[in-house]
Amino acid sequence: MARLAKLPPSTSRPLGLVDALILVASIAPGLLLVRFANPTIDWDYYLHRVWFSPAEQGYTWLAKLDAARELMVVLVPCWVSVTLAVLGLHFRRPRPPWRRLTRSPGFVACVAVALVVMVVGARVLLSLLRGRLTPPGQALPPELDRLPALGGLAVLASWTSLALAGRWRADRGGLDRLGRLVGAAWVAGLAVNFIIESFR
Repeated sequence: MARLAKLPPSTSRPLGLVDALILVASIAPGLLLVRFANPTIDWDYYLHRVWFSPAEQGYTWLAKLDAARELMVVLVPCWVSVTLAVLGLHFRRPRPPWRRLTRSPGFVACVAVALVVMVVGARVLLSLLRGRLTPPGQALPPELDRLPALGGLAVLASWTSLALAGRWRADRGGLDRLGRLVGAAWVAGLAVNFIIESFR
């Protein structure tokens, strides 16, 4: 594997107040979609009956991890909206040259997730046009259940490609760090899904 380049001095602009406001605002549409798709969601189930219940009640570490995966699926709209907002921030000026930007792991991670969202969104739209968006009794389309794992796989593949090609150019700037944090969150979703499927 090609050796990862050391972090150079920041070539991207620092995060400012406008960036912070955009990020906060991006959460709103995600929460609205979560509320619309799950109007009767039982938050108590995730916060108390599983996370804070002892193993003697049947809530093993695997059951708690499975509940975490369910919560990730429920919050997928928020994940997506924040990821797209971070991607949009990379296009705000001043920004690094395109050649530099396409080697930034934070930017590449957001692009990878955006492409997955486009493909999954197209499939959901196709199901909607065919009149079978969700099975009876299911709030979310089945395609969205796999989105955290698919997004994490896309990020992992894109980062591996950057590293193997010797094109990894991590930036010390706040924007690239934020993009890498978003990418790491998607990879964590993939890891949770892998662990659960492996131990079932």
